[in-house]
Amino acid sequence: MADGIPIQAERLRIVNVLKIEQLEIALGKITRISGKNRTGKSSTLNAIKSLIQGGTDATLLREGAEEGEVVLILDNGVELRENLTPGKQERSVIHPEFGPLKRPQSIIDSLITS
Repeated sequence: MADGIPIQAERLRIVNVLKIEQLEIALGKITRISGKNRTGKSSTLNAIKSLIQGGTDATLLREGAEEGEVVLILDNGVELRENLTPGKQERSVIHPEFGPLKRPQSIIDSLITS
């Protein structure tokens, strides 16, 4: 998908995941996540880890929330998305021109190992 051209994460959006109600941040080549205890640093990293690694973890959805999401937007416009509902996690990869792509976990895996 990247055709040998390095791609970079551009934006991260997290809604109703662990202790995070809503977070949206612009990402750089290096993004430092810092702050006092209990401000969401680990929740942010766990959300990214869940999006990349896959699997099902019912504890990711914020307590009392009906749905949550983790969205990583790449600099080529592709969105890596994880939607969370009680007992269910769905991943998708959405291309800006072609829409949702098949086999999202395979695509995510190929981006990580490229």
